[in-house]
Amino acid sequence: MPCWRQRRFIVQLVSLAPFTVLLYEYLITFDREVQYAWDRKLTWATSVFFLNRYLSIFEALAALVSVPSPGDYFVCVVISRIVDTTTAMQYVVWAVFAGLRVYAISEGSKTIASLVVFLALIPPTTINIISAAFTVYFVEAEEPLPVPICFKGGSLTDRDALSRKDI
Repeated sequence: MPCWRQRRFIVQLVSLAPFTVLLYEYLITFDREVQYAWDRKLTWATSVFFLNRYLSIFEALAALVSVPSPGDYFVCVVISRIVDTTTAMQYVVWAVFAGLRVYAISEGSKTIASLVVFLALIPPTTINIISAAFTVYFVEAEEPLPVPICFKGGSLTDRDALSRKDI
């Protein structure tokens, strides 16, 4: 069974992979973004485009920063809340985007577009309610974990799980 350093390294690599792919995609499409989006008038569609594009990279970066386990409880809570907020905001952007698409293909039906937006907003609402119910724990370095850990859990039994010897 791998030691904690190997596991931590694997977690860091697994967290780095999606960020790297997303960053690569941003870099290879940035010239087209400048060409097609920056010179246009700011509309709902372009606003949704920019929010979708940059919230994704910000959320991936916040998730990546959370992996090395921040050094204190306050930083742990702040990073956890940033990740939760950007995730929920992405769902809102996707809901609005879906509404715009439905509005366009339904020949301008505001009723159908509004229904789609309303139904698409159910996941971020649920995420926020559930996320608010969880507590952010910060466990100081102790055996068998020689580094601090930041995690979210529903009860202290989640923290007790960290004291298992197989971690």
